[in-house]
Amino acid sequence: MGMIKKEVTTKLVLGGIFLSVLLLIIVVGPSDAFNLIINVIDNNVFEGDEVEFEVSIEIPDFERIPVEFLTLKLSGPENIICKFYSNGSKISGCDRLKIIPVMYSPNSQGYSYGYNSGSYYDFGYSYGFTKGKLKYLIKLDTSGMGNGTYMTDFLAMISGKEFSKNGDDLIINEKRKMIIYSPINGVLYTSRRIPINLTVFETADIRYLKDHREFRTVCRDCDDYGFTRLKRLPFDDGEGLLRLRGIFNDGSEVEEEIRFIIDTKNPKIKNTYPTNGFTNGLFKVEFQEENPIELIVNYGNLESGFNIGIFNLLECIESYRNRILCELNINLSDYSEEQIEYNFLLTDIRNESDETRIKKVNVDFDKPRLNNLDIEINKKRVKFSFNITEPNFQRIRFKDLSKRNPVWVTLCSRLKNGICEKTKIFSKGTHELYFEIIDKAGNVLEVEREVIIV
Repeated sequence: MGMIKKEVTTKLVLGGIFLSVLLLIIVVGPSDAFNLIINVIDNNVFEGDEVEFEVSIEIPDFERIPVEFLTLKLSGPENIICKFYSNGSKISGCDRLKIIPVMYSPNSQGYSYGYNSGSYYDFGYSYGFTKGKLKYLIKLDTSGMGNGTYMTDFLAMISGKEFSKNGDDLIINEKRKMIIYSPINGVLYTSRRIPINLTVFETADIRYLKDHREFRTVCRDCDDYGFTRLKRLPFDDGEGLLRLRGIFNDGSEVEEEIRFIIDTKNPKIKNTYPTNGFTNGLFKVEFQEENPIELIVNYGNLESGFNIGIFNLLECIESYRNRILCELNINLSDYSEEQIEYNFLLTDIRNESDETRIKKVNVDFDKPRLNNLDIEINKKRVKFSFNITEPNFQRIRFKDLSKRNPVWVTLCSRLKNGICEKTKIFSKGTHELYFEIIDKAGNVLEVEREVIIV
């Protein structure tokens, strides 16, 4: 009996000790029950490089920790305080950073006496099972960051208390630069051969690309070019585009793009419209010039006054043989049935110009008037008779819309006493004909479609 009482007493004492220790652990909490780790993979970089941090919180055996949030802190020329939850989602201050969870193995079994306090993980206390680990890869974009030394810290907020671990200092050096002395961005050059002149702040291989072709070598293992040796690159008139790239020994690169203007030729007006002494307000110009800045038409007369029409160069189109075609419709109602003078003036980016001689045209707004149309069909022969009122008649033309590829066919190019008579031969079948009557000023009368059966 005495032995039994002694064993019971011993068990009670041991149980009491166990409970006391357990309560002590619960009360004391997780002050030393985890390990913070921060590692800067490359702590000496140039501005614009990407820096990687490996950070983790290790939870030993027999522990569960309620992590409220984590923080990566950089203190230096500027301060970054990035707070994020245990699952990697950002809270604040993380604009420059990418957070990638790479490991999550918290304790999954055991006695949980924990409290989550609103945290993402209810670690609590766990006794006698596997430890856990939260690990993250954090990438920092240093573009635009101040140069200098930054202290790094990894912090964890646990149960309202903040714990931290210092990492290695991060050094951000001034961005590797390439200074281009020639060509200069936005400058106008009057020579087609442009010199290359540059400096880099570290030995590099220098390459160039023009005309959207492939990169070619300027020099190897050099830190400048164009001071003792001179290289000129040929460019055509127009916008010049040159990309210069420096490739350093560690494989990193710096690249600059320069846009400039080449203008070596004077502008040249090739063709103009109207050409037949009449206009309804449509003016056309065809010219050769890679860098036009203004195209105008001067027009008018002494009776009604003179004016200027300005072409929209953005609406011009490419024509054949590297020419540009521009059109402008002007309201000439103030000059109706009058004769006006006109000429064109083209100016380029160097203020060189080409001006046409003054011409005279008659202003005509009125469309031709169709008084009568007769059509006589005799087997395959069809006779057309138009009675027209138009003092400045040019032509009548038609399309046979029943054909697979309809084309314009001239019916008459002159009138006899206001009459156009013409006979055409058609194949058997139904033909849908579309007519236009055009005067010398470009006014067009569209005639209702006529259907004939041959």
